[in-house]
Amino acid sequence: MSPEDPGIWRGWIEAAGVPGVGVCGATNAVLGQPPSWLVLGVAAWLTLEGAMPLPVAVAAWAVGYTVGSSAVFAALRRYGRGGLDRVLARLGRDPAMFDRANRWFDRWGGWAVLVARVVPGVGWMITVPAALARMRWLPFAIGTLIGAGLFGLGMLLIARALGDRFLGEAEAFLGWWTPVALVVVIGGAVVWWLWRRRRRRGAEDVG
Repeated sequence: MSPEDPGIWRGWIEAAGVPGVGVCGATNAVLGQPPSWLVLGVAAWLTLEGAMPLPVAVAAWAVGYTVGSSAVFAALRRYGRGGLDRVLARLGRDPAMFDRANRWFDRWGGWAVLVARVVPGVGWMITVPAALARMRWLPFAIGTLIGAGLFGLGMLLIARALGDRFLGEAEAFLGWWTPVALVVVIGGAVVWWLWRRRRRRGAEDVG
């Protein structure tokens, strides 16, 4: 059976419960496996069956993902890109796969961590440029936790609404997820920035 067989993961996550979702979040952050849509699709079924509260499922995914990302972050800070390239060579992976993540980080800076976590296929890669740029761990962890939480919540809600269709059509939904998620996250960041700016001006006028 394929490692992406929902039956395998559903049985394991049902047995492991909330820790299982957290562990899968951590391994997804480190290895990109198991796929996020598969884990969150199975978790969504558990929330519908009353076996796992929705907020707990979101928190388990976000915390697990943050722990896994932090481990990679720490390793890269210690061993640098050379160590990563050697590992990728042994796995038969092309280091150029991180080029897109590098462009994201160059463009958005620290915000790239939060934004990338909601974009399938880029989220786990953004750890590399963030660590190599010597980004501080706390902002990295906070951005990861929030971004992974938003992604997890969105995917769980979609999976709950679609039911059986989700696991079969997840890749199609991920195709339009990226632009929608970017609009929501970047729009929220702009609103927050405008609010801070208006508040600062108000304080200056009072002063």
